[in-house]
Amino acid sequence: MIVSVRRWLSRLVFAAIFACLTAIVYEGFQLAQVWIRPLDPYAVPRGQALKVFEQPYEVPPEGGSIMDRLRWFYYNGE
Repeated sequence: MIVSVRRWLSRLVFAAIFACLTAIVYEGFQLAQVWIRPLDPYAVPRGQALKVFEQPYEVPPEGGSIMDRLRWFYYNGE
């Protein structure tokens, strides 16, 4: 079996370049994510905006009927 050093070297160079470019693209996406994300998504809104849930939501009824639990699910989305 003949092993070509030139062929293996070119494959190694290709794999190294591919890994470097993948890391660069990944870091670019991470920077874009940090740039797009709001500073504090849980901050109190300014101006005329209102915060919908200012207090923690209530505990679901434990002993309720199926209809009560379904109504609770539709109301809170839980």
